[in-house]
Amino acid sequence: MGRPPKKTSEFDAKLGAVVRSKRIKRGISQAQAAEASGVPLSNYQRREAGTNEITVSELKRIAAVVGVTAAEMADEALKDFGGIDKLIAEHVGMSATPPSLDEHRQQKAAEMLVDELEGQPRKAATYDTDLEKPEPELP
Repeated sequence: MGRPPKKTSEFDAKLGAVVRSKRIKRGISQAQAAEASGVPLSNYQRREAGTNEITVSELKRIAAVVGVTAAEMADEALKDFGGIDKLIAEHVGMSATPPSLDEHRQQKAAEMLVDELEGQPRKAATYDTDLEKPEPELP
């Protein structure tokens, strides 16, 4: 009995497509790119197809082989994908992309504060701290 098929990430597919287009533009075969970057051919093929994630170190090596920077490839893939906010939203499990990363951080801080406050015992506005003291023992 085999493993269930891995779900392909939309961003991984976009990044793989960028890698493929840069490789083809340079006239390099998959086998040549895989060998030159030190990535086994079967792994390289899965990276280009978007079925497996490309690690940062692999992206740097592949970028060097095709004559661009890793940042250029990542930026192009992010642009095609819809931006960094969308990527972050997908990976932290948010249902919608926040208008900004700062707003997302503010929302998370507010949620943490509510959780913290809800975990505290509720006190009346006229709370008497003497009520928490143990009663003196009778002789």
